[in-house]
Amino acid sequence: GVNAGTTRGFLRSGSVWSEEATLAPAAPAAQDAFGNTVAVASDVRRVIVGAFRDDTTAGADAGSAHVFVRTGTVWALESTLEATAGAMGAFFASSVAMSTDGSRVAVGAPTADTAAGPCCRTATPSTLCKDDCTCGAVNPCGDGVVQVGEECDPGGGPPCASGASFC
Repeated sequence: GVNAGTTRGFLRSGSVWSEEATLAPAAPAAQDAFGNTVAVASDVRRVIVGAFRDDTTAGADAGSAHVFVRTGTVWALESTLEATAGAMGAFFASSVAMSTDGSRVAVGAPTADTAAGPCCRTATPSTLCKDDCTCGAVNPCGDGVVQVGEECDPGGGPPCASGASFC
């Protein structure tokens, strides 16, 4: 699909680079942005690749990370990682890192909600949103992420109903 993404591995022999492998998720889909972030173990036997816009069971743009392992010259998908408490719009795998031996990874989710419990917001058309708690809930009135002090619908979606309340 459009903007599904791939990651390509190259091998240098002397002064010549040649493509060794094309890595892709098991089920690529449009707009996943697979390959936006990549990290490699120092022995180059394991790679983690982010797909921060992957739609998972947690919702649209929840994100996923894919770990590939190399045996000889063959690369294979080892595991697909998703956040345990993933959420729509979390962009899990916007950043990835891997330990030098490939045994540990860190995966960033910059818009994941860390608040305990629901986050309720109120807004009126053409006004600024007001928060009852601290979080970055996805604006159901549009496609943007609403933060304190931002306009209710920066994404250009339909206007919020007057006095709309959502979690």
